[in-house]
Amino acid sequence: RVDAVVNTIGFPLVGGPAGSMAAGRRVDVAAEILSQLDVPYVVAAPLLIQDDASWRRDGVQGLQQVVLYALPELDGAVDTVVLGGLDGDDI
Repeated sequence: RVDAVVNTIGFPLVGGPAGSMAAGRRVDVAAEILSQLDVPYVVAAPLLIQDDASWRRDGVQGLQQVVLYALPELDGAVDTVVLGGLDGDDI
């Protein structure tokens, strides 16, 4: 039994990094998957191009807002959480 779907890479649920990032392109497929599972869909993705200090000071910036959080929300993500940020070259 699945209790929740947790997306740790951002991007749309259907398509992902190798698929299309066009908003809503496969939202019908994502909606079907999520409605069949009937569980929360949560995004907990790391900031891959922003350090922790700038995130705390300025919030999630630019492209990361779209790719990691906004596109999954179009699929039905109920919560988007920053999992971490850069610390030098480490996440």
